Amino acid sequence: MIFNGLGVRVEGKIFKEKKVNFVMGFFKDTKGYPRNKSTGKLIHRSVAEKKIGRPLREHEIVHHKDGDKGNFSKKNLRVTSRAHHSKLHKKYKY
Repeated sequence: MIFNGLGVRVEGKIFKEKKVNFVMGFFKDTKGYPRNKSTGKLIHRSVAEKKIGRPLREHEIVHHKDGDKGNFSKKNLRVTSRAHHSKLHKKYKY
């Protein structure tokens, strides 16, 4: 992840999130999701929590609208239930 003053670049994509405190160090887990190196927390979950202004509840899932695990811009994330998330993946076949 590279911060260049204009936004954050992750694998060729630039995200211009002003209110999200991006962690400069991350690694991809075995499922391909970026995680914070120091805490191990999934980055897309951290971004979603900042977006909705509260911690996620146990039953809540963060869905990537475009199906790209590396795209954790606020506009691409949607907080949903596990049941609804499964329906979305069946419908769009990610």
